[in-house]
Amino acid sequence: MKHFFCILIILLLALPACSKVEKKSEVVNEAPADLKNVHERTTNALAVGEGPDNGNADEIVLTEENVGRFYFQIGELARQYPEIDFTVSTVASVTAGLKGESIQGLIAEHTDLSFDEYSTLSLAIAKVRVAYTMISKSAAIHKQLKESEKKIAETDLTNVTGNEKADLEKVLAKTREQIVDLERRMKSDEFKQVMRQSAMIDRVRKRLEK
Repeated sequence: MKHFFCILIILLLALPACSKVEKKSEVVNEAPADLKNVHERTTNALAVGEGPDNGNADEIVLTEENVGRFYFQIGELARQYPEIDFTVSTVASVTAGLKGESIQGLIAEHTDLSFDEYSTLSLAIAKVRVAYTMISKSAAIHKQLKESEKKIAETDLTNVTGNEKADLEKVLAKTREQIVDLERRMKSDEFKQVMRQSAMIDRVRKRLEK
């Protein structure tokens, strides 16, 4: 999963770099702000999962049974402490601490989950959610890269100097490389697995809400 996140982050970081060159040549608009900020948001989201108390979220296999167990247990707890969001263990820990509570104590007292089980499932589910959010950007990224490719390829190079022409050719080649790579990633088993896991999580949550 860590390798998968690195791939997505690299693809997202490519957009701001392209935007700088495209702005200079005045052939492509800047990337939307939300795409530019995805890397920062993702890094922050993953950072909350670092630490010894979060179990091994990269190795756990999410199933309807353990996901259902997780949401059922924290659902019961949330009804008693509605001011605390128990979905992400590290966020819940901070919020509980600010209210003078111990997240470990709350989990032990009000659920059948061990704290290790709770924090591991929490982080594993959060990582799927972050990955799904980034994957949902893939179509927009692909479209923007294709538009960039078209605009650069159609640029009138009559009055462009040798160095600037070489720069544009490099950007065009890099953009085409990124398009091919993104299309390959979008068809990969890792992408499909995240989509399946996210759909399963949604299905379990909806079932529990009935």
